[in-house]
Amino acid sequence: MAKKLKFLIWDTGLSLAHSLRLAKDGHQVFYYTPWQTAFPRFQDYAIGLGFENEGLYKIKHFWDYIDKVDYIVFFDIGAGDMANFLRSKGYKVYGASKGERLEEERFNSRKIQKTIGLPVQQTVKVQGINNLRKYLKSNPNKYVKLDLFRGDVDSFYAKDYESVIMLLDEIETAFGPFKEKKAFICEDYIKAITEFGNDAFFNSRKFLTPHLFGREMSKASYVGKWTNNLPSVLQNTLDKLTPVFQKLDYRGAFSSEERVVSKDKSYLIDMCCRLPFPLSAGYTEAITNFTEIIVAIAEGKDIEIKPKNKYLITLPLETQHAQNNWVKLDFNPKLLTEGKIKIRCATKIDNKYYMVKGLSTAYILISCCDTIKQGIKEIEEVSKEVDCVGLDKDGIGGLYKIQEEIEEINNKLKWNF
Repeated sequence: MAKKLKFLIWDTGLSLAHSLRLAKDGHQVFYYTPWQTAFPRFQDYAIGLGFENEGLYKIKHFWDYIDKVDYIVFFDIGAGDMANFLRSKGYKVYGASKGERLEEERFNSRKIQKTIGLPVQQTVKVQGINNLRKYLKSNPNKYVKLDLFRGDVDSFYAKDYESVIMLLDEIETAFGPFKEKKAFICEDYIKAITEFGNDAFFNSRKFLTPHLFGREMSKASYVGKWTNNLPSVLQNTLDKLTPVFQKLDYRGAFSSEERVVSKDKSYLIDMCCRLPFPLSAGYTEAITNFTEIIVAIAEGKDIEIKPKNKYLITLPLETQHAQNNWVKLDFNPKLLTEGKIKIRCATKIDNKYYMVKGLSTAYILISCCDTIKQGIKEIEEVSKEVDCVGLDKDGIGGLYKIQEEIEEINNKLKWNF
């Protein structure tokens, strides 16, 4: 891409690596994270500070820049109404826009799934915490999900009522006087051969190819493969969703989580209407034409994704210390320049990198490889060269578990993953 462009990024703080990739390609990037509250905190603004020499400029006021850039980008959800408004006014916008509600409004999404002919597990809406308690007492083995406000309590599995009593107490406290107004979605546990997903991009008309599909396991370890020939059961999900996405003028990343019960049937258990985090940090290395993809999608144009290698393997490393403290990151600088690692929610000062307190992911280790064995080995070696206070490196085991499961899947489903 010869022309130097200007991008305006509205971000929740999770897409620093993606924004830096746009800048690395020689473009000017204005990076905004919401910080406005009654009592603003520096930590909400700080992510992305210190990268001016790399072409990324941290800004305080989003709307001051909308007429100064070529493209406006929403990598995450949370501002779909803004994205929709800007697109309706003629701005070139990358983002799911109204499509983000497929992720935020889960019960309605189940209705859509049923309408378009996708399998749907038994799903009920339960109003209020007391009714939820009653329901779980007589209905074991359920998944409980919440719409939108996942920061209070994320989805959880209830083997039986006794096992989740304390968690229900936490939910009751979190919603206070609204505890009986809050709706909960309760779904059947689905026994499956495996849980796989599509990780794709939609350009307002179709899903771009080749596709990435893969398996995520413990501590968000991930192994994915690029292909033009998805397993039919996963392709079916994308085919059924295409008319829905077209109607929504969906322009952005999408990931599915699917419980595969047979060669011909899977249950779509969750829709991710944004970049999948932290996996998608790997896109910035795995997709050689990443910036061109963002531009084409914003304009609703066709483009072919150009993967660097056959597989993408990612592994996030966490430190719980960062939840409440700033953490200095110690790593071999060449790992960052070579694209072996990405840092998340970070700042840079005096050529030193720091995690902004609030989230636990310190690094995302990346391998773009042609064999799974090669990729895991590479990530193991890279993990030896990164460190910080409280860093947990136990996630490597998850990659080996995925490797074992893939071998079983290839035998059972004949996927040739």
